[in-house]
Order: sequence, then C-alpha cells, then structure tokens
Amino acid sequence: MKRMIVFLSILLVVALIFVGCTQSTPPQQNKEGLELTTKSQTIAVLIDQETYSQAKPEIERYVEDIKNDLQAKVFLYHQKWQSPQEVREQLLSLKDDNLKGAVLIGEIPYVYFETSICHLEPEFVSDRYYMDLENSSFTDEDNDGRFEEENYKGSLTGIIWVGRIKPPVGGVEGINLLKNYFERNHQYRAGEISPTEELLLYAPNIQQLPPPMIQEGDKMVEGTPRVLTLEKYLENIRDQLTLHGSSDILYLGDEIDILVNASRDEYLEALQRDYEIVSFHSHGTAAHHVLEDFGETISAEDIKNAEPKSYFYFLYSCSAGDFTQENYIGGHYLFNGNGLMIYAPTAPSMAGVGEIREHIQPLALGLTFGEVFVLNNYGGIGSLGFPNAILGDPTLRIRPKIGTPRIEVDVTEIDFGEIKIDFGKLLKESQEYPYAPPPEDPLKNFVKEEVIGEGTIRIENVGTGKVVLRSWHAYLINEKGARAEISVEWKKDLLLPEENATWKFTFVPSEEGNYTGLAVINTNDPDCPTIVIELRGKGI
Repeated sequence: MKRMIVFLSILLVVALIFVGCTQSTPPQQNKEGLELTTKSQTIAVLIDQETYSQAKPEIERYVEDIKNDLQAKVFLYHQKWQSPQEVREQLLSLKDDNLKGAVLIGEIPYVYFETSICHLEPEFVSDRYYMDLENSSFTDEDNDGRFEEENYKGSLTGIIWVGRIKPPVGGVEGINLLKNYFERNHQYRAGEISPTEELLLYAPNIQQLPPPMIQEGDKMVEGTPRVLTLEKYLENIRDQLTLHGSSDILYLGDEIDILVNASRDEYLEALQRDYEIVSFHSHGTAAHHVLEDFGETISAEDIKNAEPKSYFYFLYSCSAGDFTQENYIGGHYLFNGNGLMIYAPTAPSMAGVGEIREHIQPLALGLTFGEVFVLNNYGGIGSLGFPNAILGDPTLRIRPKIGTPRIEVDVTEIDFGEIKIDFGKLLKESQEYPYAPPPEDPLKNFVKEEVIGEGTIRIENVGTGKVVLRSWHAYLINEKGARAEISVEWKKDLLLPEENATWKFTFVPSEEGNYTGLAVINTNDPDCPTIVIELRGKGI
C-alpha cells in the first residue's frame, strides 16, 4: 500500500553535507583496553572498577560472548569514571574503529537534560550524550550541570546504541544480581534457554479511534466518535502486528496474547508464563505502573516478588527506565526473573499499543536490539521528545541472522530544478488556516510539472540478507531560512535479496530562492547504515 509522509518542519542543524552511504573506516590498532578480535565493527564495554573487581570472571566471559556472537572487535574498559565527559571522550576515541555501540555496566556517569516541553518532566536522564558522539549541540547555558533540551538537534548520521546494565539496588545484593544476569545471558546465547515464541501485549483499556473531521458550513468540526468493540480492537491489534509478509513476521496471530483492561493480579499472573516478549502500556513512574481504570498500582516491589518469567520487555510506561532511581521498576524486570533486555522511557512518554510492531519486523530478520533501537529511534528527529533507554544487553538477538544485507543506490543527489511558488503558497495558506474549507482540487489551476518538483532514487538489495529501510527524514531550506514542503512516497521498506524499491521525493516551495537539503534513510546494511541524498531546487 502506498504511503506518504510530509515533513513540514524538521529542526535540524547540519554542519557537514554527507552524500551517499556512510562507509566504515578500517579499524586502527594500538588502542588501549582489551582488543579481542579484528572484525570491522567495534563494541565498547565500560564498567566501574569496583563492580569489575567483584564480577571479573562474568564480565570477561560476557565480552568473549559478544566477540563470538557478533564477530566484532570488543574493547573492555574498567576504571573509576569521573564524569560524563570522560566517558564520551573514551567512546569518541573509538569512532574511527567503526564503533557501533557501548554497554555501560554498573556506576557509569549520566547526564540530565532540562526542558519546558509540557509532556516531559523539568529534567530527565538520557544517554543520547553518548549515542550522538559527533553532535556539538549539547549546551549548558546556565551552568547548572544540565543540557538544554530545546537546544539539542539530533544528528542525521553517526548514532551508536547504548545499553545500561545497572541493578536497581547496590551492595552485595546488586553484585549478585549482576552475576546472575550474566549467567542467564550466557545460557541464552548458548541455547540453554529457549523462551516460548509468543508475545504478551497489555493495554489498560480500548484505545478508541479519534472522531472524523467533517465539514459543517465553512468550518471543519468533529463528527460522531467511532466506537470500537473489544472484539474489533483485538482484531485490529493482531492485524497491526502481523501486517508484513511471512518472511518477517515474528509472531502469528495465535502466538499473540492480549490483555485489555486487566487488573494488577491478572497481569502479574500472566508474567509467570515464559513469553519471549512482553509489551506493556500504562501510565506510571520510575517506582510503579498505574492502572487508572482499577485504581491500582503495580510497584517495583510487586515485580521483584513476581520474578517474571518472560525475557524481553517493551515497557511503554512513563519513566519505567529511569535507571538513576533506587529500585527503579525497569531494573526489577531485568534482574529479578528471566529478564535479558528492557526497552523503556526515562521520562513521561506516549505510545500506542501498535508501537511494538516497529521492533518486531527487524527483530524477525536477526537484527540485535541495539541495531533496532538505532533503526527506529534516530536519524535526525527520532526520540527527541521521548527519551528511551535500553536496559540490559543490546547485543542480543531474538532470531538468528541469515545472510548479509547490502544496498546499492543509483543516485547520490536530486536536483528538482526551477519550480513556481504559486501552488506552494496556496498549500501554506491552507495549513495556516486549517479550519478553512480545503480546495476541491488544489491543482486544477496549475500545471503540475511547473509547481511540483519530483525526483526518485532506486535502492537495490545486492546482498544475501533482507534489507530494512527505516527512519526516513528529509528537508529543504533556502537562503532566508524558509522551508519547502518535501514529501516522500514509497511502496517497500523491506527488500529481499535481488529486490529493489523506488522512493519518490517531491519539492513544493512557497517562497523564492535556492533551496538545499538532505534526504536520509536508515538501513540495516552494516556497511551503509545511512543513505544520504543531497537535495536542491529553486523556487521562482
């Protein structure tokens, strides 16, 4: 089904123009740390010295496991880390070695962002300072030790994943939790643990569709709400999670259990099954989930005592991943039970019950959780509003990787030529006055080719594995800072070997001037993780 996304404004600052695919740089030698292999990608493992001294055998076996599973070069660093800047500098020293991600174990410094954005807390923790290593828009103008969220502009390329393995408690108990986690991690990699290949999805209530907008006189007003029955709601969810082809479905319809409007006790009971993935949706804090319809909460202590039997969790629950808090609830999912990886926000967040589908497809193709995190969340504007964290091991996979994806792109730039601004001005006016009746046929008084610039790129999979195309962003801006309307149209975001797809870009300026910009598409090609196309055109 043809889909279209219109990017009306993207808050990006790009200092350098990259064209085509970003390529890996051959690894340098003579790095400090423990170098364990010489393959192209690099993983960094950072741990505080005290934790390392008490769990050294488990940590070194874990590093060997990563090396063997990913055929990666791994650097292990253990010391007393003094500041976030020191951690960032260590990671920056590996950028030329094709650094893909970092695992932070124990007490590793973190940074806060402060914001006035209404849905977020005044401050929140985020590891984007370590993920976005080439970015210079981290500012602390008031010198309070917190970066200003409003000044941060996400990078288009060069993002790495970061995972935190930090127990919810300290002392001997925390060290024992770490040791048990790494033992469980090793058993999973060795095939000694085999989760039931099923998904549990918990939704607190039926999320109704928004009412349709209808025209009433010269205004657009809300029509009659569209009410979903429970049966239809469950059908819609299953359809969303199984909408891809047979080659990239993680679960069939009967392998998905859905709890809607279930109580605290019903959810805790469901956690006694060894589901492969649990996707949980509710309000909450770092200390508990809130089930508003029942007037109940599920506390971190409840999760600790339940010892959940499932393995991978997507907790779409506000602040569940805030690892700075003692006894944070995400930590108890990870360490008390069978947990291996948790995906959770570190601040108030919003997500629909279908959000998990964006993870299911690439996980089915053998990508690691870290790779999926970058694929879905970054590449410009991806998690700016909703800070998310990986708790646990981002190097794990759910399914074995088959083949290697490789892409070829036929062009590295698109020149839209000279385009008249009349149609763009009409569209801009209708956007500024959204309740005005839309033109019946906005193009009827124009020659399409004169007012809409079009250009295409052809992406081909020349490898042996499946290619996933995700997190696409595009923008065009003129000398005065005016942004043109840019749209992207495509039919495929999954390419089997020897398949290709054409992506069409359209350019509609509303002001005169020379426009330049970029189109960016994230991929799972290890040698070309980001397709970058230079865009230009002129409004006349």
